[in-house]
Amino acid sequence: ATALEARHAAGLSEEQWRTFMIISRETAQVIVTAHPEWTWPHVPFPEKERARAEVNARLVEEGIPEVESDVFRWRMAQALGCIRQ
Repeated sequence: ATALEARHAAGLSEEQWRTFMIISRETAQVIVTAHPEWTWPHVPFPEKERARAEVNARLVEEGIPEVESDVFRWRMAQALGCIRQ
């Protein structure tokens, strides 16, 4: 999916999407710092759930709707890949 397709699937405005991108990148950075060898498929399920809960909690604090697991999975796979490069 493209970023635009993912944003539409999430139902977020451009500004909400930018905030989601920042928050998710910060969460991905924590994962990569602790485990530089991990790609998203290698992240253990409990860690994935913790990361999703953290991102969604921060979105809600900003007044932004939570994202579903498919959009979150798409974003984190991208974010971890970008950070690891």
